Amino acid sequence: MFKTLSLLLFSIVLLGACSETQEIIYDPASVTLTILNDSSKAQAAAEVRMYDDIDAYMNCKNNGIYEGYAAKASTDTSGKVSFKELNTDKEYYFLVEYRDRARYVDLNNYEQTFKFTKGLSQGSSTFAQIQLKQAKSVIGFFIPAGMEANLPVKLYLDDDTVGIDMTSVANGAVTQPNQAGVLNFKFSAGLTKWHAKSPKGCYWGGEINVGTTESFAPISLNACYAGSVNFYVDAANKDNLPIKITLDNADILGNISKYTDTAPACFDYYSVSAARDTGTYTYTAESLKNSCVWQGKVKITQGGCQTILLPKCN
Repeated sequence: MFKTLSLLLFSIVLLGACSETQEIIYDPASVTLTILNDSSKAQAAAEVRMYDDIDAYMNCKNNGIYEGYAAKASTDTSGKVSFKELNTDKEYYFLVEYRDRARYVDLNNYEQTFKFTKGLSQGSSTFAQIQLKQAKSVIGFFIPAGMEANLPVKLYLDDDTVGIDMTSVANGAVTQPNQAGVLNFKFSAGLTKWHAKSPKGCYWGGEINVGTTESFAPISLNACYAGSVNFYVDAANKDNLPIKITLDNADILGNISKYTDTAPACFDYYSVSAARDTGTYTYTAESLKNSCVWQGKVKITQGGCQTILLPKCN
């Protein structure tokens, strides 16, 4: 039996978050969602995560921690995605994101809460729409004056393999997003990995922990590094996460928070990476959960990505 059920809108305050609009859709035996972009057009290739745990849902929405979802799927060319055989004894929440690289903006539904109520009958399908909006936090990447010899620079975000061209420099201090020579990107909350390459042999890279409020932060590609290093762990160390990585006792690179059984590329979501000058460095990896510590040396080479898998800590 198929039927389309109406949406009930009302304002709520959810777990200390800001006032927001909640849309409750009844009878969730199965659901087909149509995702619309900020221009009300169907959005293909949007990532839809379904949660049945309110804490995991709020942790992702408010802190950008992409863990604990029950299912994940991407929309088809018509902007549709379906989830079937839902348990009517549970409540389901949906978060949607799409990275529009052409417009340098992340789209999401963080300002709305889509919730499917529990305790309803099986055997019916629900159809609904989710409207996306632009993220509010702006990160401005720029190449300072004096670095013109490195142009053009290719900027990569997360798992992007195409890159974004940076072809000009910014003169003077960068304090706002509308300055000439600044490549601005609106990011959703959470951790974003980035790296950049120059045909002259320069490498840059790092990670951005974007907040949930409207803000602007500039990132200067002001030092020309020759190579990079990449740390990760597999399932053997999953109980030791998170793990802090430091070079030469003082250069803190960040924390490994995920594990993977496949060696990641430099600046991958599952690794901690950094671009640095050529040379030999001493590294220390320290579990923030227990007493596990790893130490060793790594040699960074021109144009190379030195990847290190931390062995199992007994």
